[in-house]
Amino acid sequence: MAALRFYMKVDILSVGCGGTGGCLFARMMRFLYDYAETDMEITFRIMDGDHVELKNLARQPFSEEDLGKNKAVALAASAQEVFGIDVKAYPEYLTPDNMARYLSPNSYSSSSDIRIIIGAVDNHACRKLLHEYFLHPQYLHDTLFYIDSANEFSCGEIVIGKRTYRDIEAPDRVHYYPDIMQDNGKAAYEMSCEELNSSAPQHLATNGLAADLIFSYLSQLLMAGEQALHAPGGIIYFDALKLFSRFDVYEEARHGKIIS
Repeated sequence: MAALRFYMKVDILSVGCGGTGGCLFARMMRFLYDYAETDMEITFRIMDGDHVELKNLARQPFSEEDLGKNKAVALAASAQEVFGIDVKAYPEYLTPDNMARYLSPNSYSSSSDIRIIIGAVDNHACRKLLHEYFLHPQYLHDTLFYIDSANEFSCGEIVIGKRTYRDIEAPDRVHYYPDIMQDNGKAAYEMSCEELNSSAPQHLATNGLAADLIFSYLSQLLMAGEQALHAPGGIIYFDALKLFSRFDVYEEARHGKIIS
């Protein structure tokens, strides 16, 4: 008798389509275009309220034809045109009012075995919303990975949180950097155009390395089949200009007990 093959559904939501999120999107579309595994159904969704500006063209995967367009909509259109891949785009910032609609397990597919939320944002207000959901994912019956990237000019960290409906197996960024919860800075949807334009850019290599590290984790996760359910969480430290990266798998003895 032939062994039963494991069929898995994976839902990926990437919040933020700028430097890191845009670079990651380009890598993921090429991966999915060449992906031939028939035992896994992957849905990919993206979300961003920003519009493409001239200054974005040097560091983000947009062209002059995209100027003035919403970033998520522009990327989804390019995926369909170039690769024939259907990507659901949400041209909005994540807010307390819409987070349940977009983060809900039923927001796109009826059920998933693995859900992945990628935070490629540059403000703690959005991270607080994602942290809140990570702690209390209503009606979660699958495995959830919350991957959050943050960086300065050349260095940064990627935190991979993991939970099931029963327990948190690896914490999110707030565990490592609790001061996030004390940051009362404005969310992107509350900022003026002048405030949004004043944010300091990262080095192009920094965004590229952050995207590559997330992509490396994601691609291994997607190719692991049923074993993906057992993938570890933790924190990746990196410095693009020092050619450095290190993944510290979460261990309670070294990183502290998870407090939810």
